[in-house]
Amino acid sequence: MPEGISPRPLLLLVDDEPVGLRSLASVFSDADYELSFAVDGPEAIVKVEGTRPDLVILDVMMPGMDGLEVCRRIRGLPDVAEVPILLVTALDDRESRLEGLRSGADDYITKPLDRAEIRARVRTITRLNRFRKLQAEIVHSRRVMSDLAAHSARQERLRELDRTILQASSSQQIAAVLPLLRDLIPHEHAAIYKCDMRGQPSVLLAEHGSRGRILAGLARPGEEDLGLDVEPGSVGSPSHVLSLMGEGRLPDVLEAFRASGSSELLVFPMNLKGRRFGVLLLGFASRIGAAGPLAELVREIADILSLALAHFELLETVTRGRSQLEFLSRRLLQVREEESRHIARELHDEIGQLLAVLNFSLRGMQQSEGSGPFQETLGYGLDVVSRLLAKVRGLSLDLHPALLEDFGLVTALRRYIGSVASRVGRTAILEADESIGRFDRQIETACYRVTQEALTNALRHGEASSVRIELTEREGALHLLIDDDGRGFDTEAAMESAARGASLGLLGMRERVSLVGGELSIFSEPGNGTKIRATLPLNQSSRPS
Repeated sequence: MPEGISPRPLLLLVDDEPVGLRSLASVFSDADYELSFAVDGPEAIVKVEGTRPDLVILDVMMPGMDGLEVCRRIRGLPDVAEVPILLVTALDDRESRLEGLRSGADDYITKPLDRAEIRARVRTITRLNRFRKLQAEIVHSRRVMSDLAAHSARQERLRELDRTILQASSSQQIAAVLPLLRDLIPHEHAAIYKCDMRGQPSVLLAEHGSRGRILAGLARPGEEDLGLDVEPGSVGSPSHVLSLMGEGRLPDVLEAFRASGSSELLVFPMNLKGRRFGVLLLGFASRIGAAGPLAELVREIADILSLALAHFELLETVTRGRSQLEFLSRRLLQVREEESRHIARELHDEIGQLLAVLNFSLRGMQQSEGSGPFQETLGYGLDVVSRLLAKVRGLSLDLHPALLEDFGLVTALRRYIGSVASRVGRTAILEADESIGRFDRQIETACYRVTQEALTNALRHGEASSVRIELTEREGALHLLIDDDGRGFDTEAAMESAARGASLGLLGMRERVSLVGGELSIFSEPGNGTKIRATLPLNQSSRPS
């Protein structure tokens, strides 16, 4: 049974005579009713308001406030005005009956009471009243369900709007918010302006409305146009409404909103931590207010948007700084390579040539006649010059591998790895497809330098007895693997140490690979050797023209 409907109908019996009350009560003593009693009009009104009976059986002839006045008073009470009233009186003339009905009674019965008749009338009235209550409960339930469905739909739209804001990766993608906002809060036109560091509207980020883009190309609105002019150092006034009515010419943006059918403009500054990041504008055709549930809802959305704009600005600043850092790092590597190339050329062309001439001259002197001690000293000098010449050539190769420019990556790596292996007396093997062609200088240099650094670390610090280098080209990328059987190390501790400046080798490898858009991974643990994998993406620009 619906809430608010008693299992048995409640009858309120009102009569100033105890005999009359007992007489009425006796009619319903064996019936399925609950009974309540009142001996005068004021008590009857109080009980009607307190208990909301299913029927009031009201005697007309009472001292003070008679039954007709009680009836009129009850009908004047909004919460109980629909309670059925049955008047009981000894007056049976037509005018008395009409007066009773005009006072608001639902039915009229005269004394002496016919027990069967009054029971039938009460049964009919209470049945109709219970049906009316049931109908009211149904209507109320339907209204609650409708309100609940509307609330759920609004909450879902709010969640979708939140998701859209959170998934946006730049301020330009905020445009997707406005159609959702219009579904949530019907309006004529909406716009979001981004503000500069001074809080001035500077860029139209997005607009949406039934008439399309009406603000694009217009001069941005000033603070005074939107009612945002404030004292220096302040971030602006709270949300407010601007009237677009009247005959006078408005600023361009406000004029465009008026042309969209808007009569009022709701202005929401998007403030965060003492700064205005943007302004949300909503144009409405009907009158609105800057307070109330609608304004609170818009304020919540504006707060989320201000957080998003602050995040985007920070992200753009970090991205811009990273781009500048990458440019400087790339330029630094280029300068280092050019300087190394210059030094290598000087070593090879100048010092190397001089040493070669000296070596040739000493060998000529060795072939001439001379004493044993002289020949011995000359032989020692030739040995020193030969070793110095080999050292100069090695330094020249380390500083700038000319083979890398002349013959490509595979040939240069094979020559370098072979020379290192023969010099230190350990095993170093290059496994590479000889069909691998030429790549952009930055790609080849990065791959060569990573191999150079990794091989040096493996032999010098890792004390590896063998190193395997694998170079393959597949799936649009160049893959480099350096695998050694050395001591290994704790990669996390090593990277933390490198970050503090203790060793720049690992960071240098990662930086070189990162600058060409690649990724570098280091797998190592104490006692289990080290594997270094570098993946360098290849595209059309990676190939030499």
